[in-house]
Amino acid sequence: MLVFDPTLPTDSNPGVPPGAVVTLGNFDGVHQGHVALVQTASTLARDLGNLPVLALALDPHPRALLGQPVPAPLTTPEDRLTLLRRAGATHAALLRVSTALLAWDAETFFQKVLVQSLRAAALVEGHNFCFGRARAGTIDTLKKLCPPSGMRLGVVGAVSDAGAEVSSTRIRAALAQGDVAAANNLLNRPYRLHGEVIHGAHRGRTIGFPTANLAPQTVVPAPGVYACLATLPGGRSLPTATHIGPAPTFADTRPRVEAHLLDFSADLYGQHLSLDFLAHVRPPRQFPSPAELVAQLGHDITAIRALCANKHQRASTP
Repeated sequence: MLVFDPTLPTDSNPGVPPGAVVTLGNFDGVHQGHVALVQTASTLARDLGNLPVLALALDPHPRALLGQPVPAPLTTPEDRLTLLRRAGATHAALLRVSTALLAWDAETFFQKVLVQSLRAAALVEGHNFCFGRARAGTIDTLKKLCPPSGMRLGVVGAVSDAGAEVSSTRIRAALAQGDVAAANNLLNRPYRLHGEVIHGAHRGRTIGFPTANLAPQTVVPAPGVYACLATLPGGRSLPTATHIGPAPTFADTRPRVEAHLLDFSADLYGQHLSLDFLAHVRPPRQFPSPAELVAQLGHDITAIRALCANKHQRASTP
């Protein structure tokens, strides 16, 4: 991953292009609004003579260094950079956040990061962008600072969907309700959960449905059963029945993320797995007996095969 640390000398940040059109922010989720920023930066870069486009994602979240609560991320740092490049950035890097950087006031941040370190030709930000110590810098601040530095400024208005602004907060709220369809719409792609495969109760294999238990690294949707596509190490994808939540049929109250990969039986312990959430299948239920649970799982898997096949067919249609 490319990392940019503006507290270091410029020559200590190889791979970060000078003179680019820059957009920076948390970019958690890289949702429709974030994509609009990158696309606007790409248009401006072409207008200015095919300049590079540099997207900088803050890492770690500033709140983590200020002792404030930090929500679980919607994307891993690696995915964030990949998605920013896919949106049109020619270069994407993590902007290393430090206590020293957070102590800079807005004008110092502007001069040290955008003028001295990056020599940015232009800056593109959202209408509600804030920067500098205590987030005191705003778009109005940039409108005063950019012209004397010879820097163009592009401001992107709110991107709305269903009458409300697209935001990471709104996506988290949808996932907290199990509404992956709404979250996917705001993201313009399936929501992806990342995790490491760990040992669970080993109960699934005893009833004929072995599962990979995940230690999640990103936001976990609400309890329920979901149709997912699991991506294995190496890139292979498989339809997957994912159960989130406790196992009340077995009087197990511990929350879990359990993925039953269809037509797959290899050992995945200690490996990384990602789950793309395609649809919510049903809410969690307590069954009178394991046998009735097994019968329901059979119905779930039939539905999930059809959902995954339909999603794959639609994605493959020109």
